[in-house]
Amino acid sequence: MQAQTVLRRKAEAGRQNSGEVAEATPDKAISLAVTKAMRETLALEVTVTQARERRLSLADLPETIEEFSLFMLIEGPGEALGVIAIPPAALSAIIEMQTTGRLGRGNPEPRRPTRTDAAMAADLVDALLMAIDEEMGLTEASVWASGFRYASCLEDPRPLEMLLEDLPYRAWTIELAMGEGGARRGNLLWVIPAQGRGKRGLTPGARESAAARAEDQADRVWTERMELSVNATQAVMDTVLHRFTLPLSTVMTLKPGMTIPVPSDALTRLRLEAGGRMLSLARLGQHSGMRALRLIGAEAEDDEIIPSPRRAAPALKPQTPPTVEKTQPTQTPPEPQEPEAQEHDTYMQRRSAAG
Repeated sequence: MQAQTVLRRKAEAGRQNSGEVAEATPDKAISLAVTKAMRETLALEVTVTQARERRLSLADLPETIEEFSLFMLIEGPGEALGVIAIPPAALSAIIEMQTTGRLGRGNPEPRRPTRTDAAMAADLVDALLMAIDEEMGLTEASVWASGFRYASCLEDPRPLEMLLEDLPYRAWTIELAMGEGGARRGNLLWVIPAQGRGKRGLTPGARESAAARAEDQADRVWTERMELSVNATQAVMDTVLHRFTLPLSTVMTLKPGMTIPVPSDALTRLRLEAGGRMLSLARLGQHSGMRALRLIGAEAEDDEIIPSPRRAAPALKPQTPPTVEKTQPTQTPPEPQEPEAQEHDTYMQRRSAAG
């Protein structure tokens, strides 16, 4: 009953939310995008401990970037340019996962990044930006957040003031706990123009993501309702000890106390059946003082209908002989005679009467 109650609550929750897609806030959407990109691209488990936004001018941008960071230039709608800065702690984790497949115990000493580092991080950056498209495309933030892709890398931050437009910028600092237990810490910096140049509404990636989510949610609701319905259905199973056939005349003579012989192996080859189909053979035994069956496999295929076996009728003990009613014997009528014999008898009867 408790399991059915839990399933019923889940089904009700599914019905209430089956046609709705929850709107994600930008910080939650960014957190989901980073976690998804790290897991799918690097097989690295990451927890975003914080994602916070600041508004910066172009002149303030260099002061917010950590030393020895890798600068990944990104391009968006309307030729808008931004940057993703990967500080040494996060960059070392990315390189370690791509070269050794695991994280070391601690962060290595900071070093100046190279173009090789940029080439190894480019796939992750594109995966992160596409994941942001999917997550942020469900919100109004798609105007300024969606449509960016990796363009090139910079080994030094000084060209940023010449490459980027003198505009207000959104700077998102994303703090990460990486690896088992979040032992390695690091962060990313995502900088894009504050005034977006994208189109309002869902991006193609976001539309596909929303449709997939709605389909998955509908599948879950259907599964839960089906599970609830199936669990509430009763299934009747029969245990068959032995089958044989008897003539109807013998069946009519059955009385209490009569013994029907059963084969000696019947207790070790019982049939567990449901709806005329054999589920399994079983052996009779006991468990905790109660009668029990131990399943031992099936002879027939699942879709095979068990035929009614035809076995010889057993000898019933004691067998009551049929009662025969006594009747009075009847006189045998005279046999028919030939015509000449009938005339002779008539003549003799006449002479006897005359004498």
